Amino acid sequence: MRKIYMLFSGLLMLISGAGMAQYQVIMNFDSTNGRLPEFSSLTLIGNTLYGAASFGGAKDSGVVFSVDSNGGSYNAMHQCSGASGTIPSGALLPVGNWLYGVTVVGGAHDSGAIYRIHPDGSGYKDLFDFGATSGFQPLGKFVFSGSTLYGATFIGGALNGGVIYSIDTDGTGYNDLHDCVPATGVNANGNLVLAGNTLYGTFIGGGANDSGAIFSIHTDGSGFKDIFSFNGATGKYPRAAVTLSGNTLFGTTTNGGLLGLGVIYSIDTDGTGYNDLHDFLGSNGAVPYSNLSLSGTTLLGMTTSGGANDSGCIFSIQTNGGFYKDLHDFTGSTGYGPVLNSLTLSGENMYGITPGGGTKNDGVIFRFKDAALSVDNITANSAGINVYPNPSKGVFTASIKNYEPGVANVEVYNVIGEKVFNSQLSTHNAQFSINLSGQPEGIYLYRAIADNGELIGEGKLVIQK
Repeated sequence: MRKIYMLFSGLLMLISGAGMAQYQVIMNFDSTNGRLPEFSSLTLIGNTLYGAASFGGAKDSGVVFSVDSNGGSYNAMHQCSGASGTIPSGALLPVGNWLYGVTVVGGAHDSGAIYRIHPDGSGYKDLFDFGATSGFQPLGKFVFSGSTLYGATFIGGALNGGVIYSIDTDGTGYNDLHDCVPATGVNANGNLVLAGNTLYGTFIGGGANDSGAIFSIHTDGSGFKDIFSFNGATGKYPRAAVTLSGNTLFGTTTNGGLLGLGVIYSIDTDGTGYNDLHDFLGSNGAVPYSNLSLSGTTLLGMTTSGGANDSGCIFSIQTNGGFYKDLHDFTGSTGYGPVLNSLTLSGENMYGITPGGGTKNDGVIFRFKDAALSVDNITANSAGINVYPNPSKGVFTASIKNYEPGVANVEVYNVIGEKVFNSQLSTHNAQFSINLSGQPEGIYLYRAIADNGELIGEGKLVIQK
């Protein structure tokens, strides 16, 4: 029998601009102030947001900017140009009185650059230009320790699979820590996390199954290890970085999983204990490109597509896999399709960027606030479903636990998203049967939803005949 990881969830509720949930566009990009911020996220210092637009500005090569958290006092801190780097990427990292960032291309060799700038927009300096041996197209946000920055390039290096590198904050001491190869992973996300002397990150491609991988490496370049290779069923193409909490890494894949629309996963830092926390269905989001943000035991993120308008959504989920919520569905006019644009959290406010939508369809900066769902105060719902035997020949026995009496609708979907079972249950804690004996062998997804929209539980069923 194959081991099945059960996914226990709590509340699934569509939250739009109604009620206490508030989604607000605080700034529209309009080409002059930047456009298409596809690879950027915001950094909040005090009441000021710092970020970068990939294109637009004076030379249509990108803009490094600041703006108040209420959308006022926009400042184009730096107009990007070819000589000093173009297409700024990732979030800015504050170190001392500097902000550090990267550009995807431009610089002396048109291969990307590392720069720093004061928060008031003065002192911009191109610290390092990437080239033939040092890698091309740096992505993401630096991680910092002592006086050293750590990052990764998407391609380039000795085998053109990208480079994991370190560099001093003054731009000297560049060190190629690892040249990426297909067997263990290529095309690093660029956002690394640091625990002690170990860096963790993701490769979009390569690995044992050519579906991407999670890696670890010591800060001195030793001990590189592919700690987990995705295989499609466990997810495919982790374009987002990992998020670290204790000894557990959390992340998403843009593809793979039950319906091929991506998964949310957790895994121990030693590569054991992989757990598929959630499979995206399309209706509740699909294709998550953005990094997860962590508040207590709550993970928050965004999907590029899916949701009510197929324009992506903001979601939350508990670190144990419970309490998944589609918090907000993007629309074309107010922003859509976030790509590597992670949420920035501050109390019950979430700030973010979308590369599409807005008044000029050049993207927006938004704030999402919900007093009833404060990201610092969300608690897990303990309700869940017990299902057995699993796998079975098609007939499963199930019961809902720790749930107040009320009507629940039990649904089962096959791998192409067709509903193959639907039944109402009105008795609390009673056993009930899920009869799929007429269905072929394979993996199925079940969900139990209360009459008030609450997702009581979900998971996978396996038929083996």
